Amino acid sequence: MRTKTNRSASFKRIALILPLALALIAPSNPGFAAAKKKSDLQILGNARAANARSEFLLQLKNASTRTPNLEYHIDPTINPALLTGIKVDTALSADFWASLRPIDQKVVVYIASTENFKFLVDEITPNSTPEGLFGDWLGHKYLQAQMEPHGFFGGGAPAFDKNDNPVFMVYAPNGQGLGSGFWTQTTSHEFVHVTQRYLMGGNMSPMLGWVIEGQADYIGANFATRNNTEAFASYWIQLIFSMARPDASPKVLGWNQKQFIDWFKSKEVTLAPEKAGDIPVENYVVGAMASQYLYGTYGYKKVNTYYDKLGKIMPDCGDGDSTTNVKCNPSRQKAFKEAFGVSMAEFYPKVAAHIVTEIAWAKKNSSTYQSDLLKIAPSPWSNAKPQPPYVAPANLGPISKYGNPTLEGRRGEPGSTQFVDPYPPNIAAPGRSCLTPNDKAILYGATMTCVGTTTAAKWTLDPGQVVGPAPKP
Repeated sequence: MRTKTNRSASFKRIALILPLALALIAPSNPGFAAAKKKSDLQILGNARAANARSEFLLQLKNASTRTPNLEYHIDPTINPALLTGIKVDTALSADFWASLRPIDQKVVVYIASTENFKFLVDEITPNSTPEGLFGDWLGHKYLQAQMEPHGFFGGGAPAFDKNDNPVFMVYAPNGQGLGSGFWTQTTSHEFVHVTQRYLMGGNMSPMLGWVIEGQADYIGANFATRNNTEAFASYWIQLIFSMARPDASPKVLGWNQKQFIDWFKSKEVTLAPEKAGDIPVENYVVGAMASQYLYGTYGYKKVNTYYDKLGKIMPDCGDGDSTTNVKCNPSRQKAFKEAFGVSMAEFYPKVAAHIVTEIAWAKKNSSTYQSDLLKIAPSPWSNAKPQPPYVAPANLGPISKYGNPTLEGRRGEPGSTQFVDPYPPNIAAPGRSCLTPNDKAILYGATMTCVGTTTAAKWTLDPGQVVGPAPKP
């Protein structure tokens, strides 16, 4: 999940204008050959990038055509053009991921203009669980929307509502340009997180930061430009150069292969969400290039297998702190090797070389394409037809909340002392890491204290306290 504030590339676009005289002469010249359409390989510059694009388009072509189960909460002031794009991409995303996540599981989608962000606060708050509102993240976004009403856009996927429905939201100013790839990838980006959460049993801790956001950014980039590879190339260049922003890590654009290898190794050490803070921009973009490498080298089936295997190791990763959940990283390594046939250590030099190549390609082609994607091709949903209303199949049985259900209240492997807690992710709960000793917290009416040192503190129930059941909707 990432908030955007009109993130644009910092480099200039140079329009290439054909001289008028040549334009007039060419049609009447028998020896003039019409320009041939470039292949994906010619546009993207290397076979792996072209193959990854081909894999996406094939997956899209073979996607389900059923109408998914979607419930919309729509701000009546939203720009109809924005609304159309969001609804088309939501339905298509659900169909795209239908082989991994049942499209009969309802997804609740909240849509609003940034100028009327309060609509999201008013609609989401009463339908959310306490953990869904943890940290007042929605309130913080509301304040930012008030400060930047005409430039603030993005989305979020705050887990499940009170009725156990997956939830995500999308917002943008009504004047948002439809030619911005950073905007047009937002809906499909957020739906990737809906799918990840389904596979992960509701707990994202098995995934490294670049694995979470890299997949969402790569799939989002393709969705936003699905009807034109040159549009993809334009946005891909813009995405890579977004790391040149002052609040990002501009030095990354000049790294060599070894520096990227070291970066990947450093990212294996993960912390619980309350310690980790926001995921930095390079996790999104370097992760997107890593996802491109995985899709282009191994294909969608093996990448899907990888995420499914990660979902099964949640008990080993707990709250995501790999320094205290000692089984987490070995299990991540095992899932990777089983899915792709190479170890992560063997993968790093190869993906690092690919990333160096992609950055060099982006620098070389930075002035080739317009940054406004609508100047390259029409928006991918310009001629989309609305799907018929959702109808549940007559023989539809119960749908599991998760693809890999959590082992609530159980222990891990035989002989293991690691307890898999039954509490929702990303909140204070007994046995989970905490930041400041002696801090207090409450869970379902039970009080807890942060006990231990600053490097190994855990939330501990106060004497006589028992965690009661979660509040009923």
